[in-house]
Amino acid sequence: TGMHAHSYRKVAHGLTDIRRVVGIDLRGHGDSETPDVDLAWTGMVDDCCAVLDHLGAAEPIDFVGHSMGGCTVAGTELIRPGSVRTAWLFEPYDMLNPATGERDYYGIPPDQTQSGLDSLIFTIHEAGFQVGVHSNGDREITMLLDAFEKALTRLPRSDHRHRIEHASVVSPAILQRVKELELVLVLHSYVYEHGDKMEAFGANRWGMMHTNRLALDMGIPVAGNSDYGVSAAIPMLRIQSLVTRTSAEGNVYGPEQRISPEEAIRVWTMGSAYSVFEEDIKGSIVVGKLADFVVLSSDPTAVPVDEIKDITVRMTVVGGRIVYEGN
Repeated sequence: TGMHAHSYRKVAHGLTDIRRVVGIDLRGHGDSETPDVDLAWTGMVDDCCAVLDHLGAAEPIDFVGHSMGGCTVAGTELIRPGSVRTAWLFEPYDMLNPATGERDYYGIPPDQTQSGLDSLIFTIHEAGFQVGVHSNGDREITMLLDAFEKALTRLPRSDHRHRIEHASVVSPAILQRVKELELVLVLHSYVYEHGDKMEAFGANRWGMMHTNRLALDMGIPVAGNSDYGVSAAIPMLRIQSLVTRTSAEGNVYGPEQRISPEEAIRVWTMGSAYSVFEEDIKGSIVVGKLADFVVLSSDPTAVPVDEIKDITVRMTVVGGRIVYEGN
């Protein structure tokens, strides 16, 4: 999976659907067609290539997970349309279609064809990248699984850890394919703030939305995340949401997908580290790993579950050095 800088440049400039590479998110800057984003994107690619040129000279480097001065090349994320009330579904939403007045709204189909998606996924896979695709509706996720399956059949690669970002609405069949393809799921934990938005999908779907419980039970790797901008980047709140599946208003959505505090902490630590090939240096406090950890005001596994969000950080240690001390 090694890559020369010139290969990276060729791949990066050729993938017009990419919004984020090596952890730099351009979505806040506008549409990809706008000049400011084109400029930012081009500059980012050139900067990354300059670093790779400096590091690798004529020899390719192991691209995915390569750390350079505190920055890590983590992979490539593709943004496919589809989120709350726009995710493309096999069955209609439990809401009236504003255009027809009927219950015949299935979300917004992606602009990209299956063949176009297949080609894009294979191009990135062949280049040695880890691929993460933002996809939420069961219908669009099925397209993505087909693309991953074709890429891996055409060019098998062990321990690729390709990811689906969020996979909000799934089915047992979809999860079985995820397991067989050895994908990582980066599932939402936003019920506390956005549980009410799940109502448009219908109560019959809540048990198969953000399926942390079922994924873990099936042995599928799950990574914790806030999807900041969508929900607050507050780990204790995100952990509480995974444990309770309860909104700020007190409504419960899909209780069968609750996980324990211990499991939620592991998803947010070892699960996240595994998702970016860093489980050997992060995710747990053991000899030989980075001394990155926090000291909390209370034990998340001992307090009432609806009080996990109130736990505060007393101290933050990075690399063995105290960088924050609270009251």
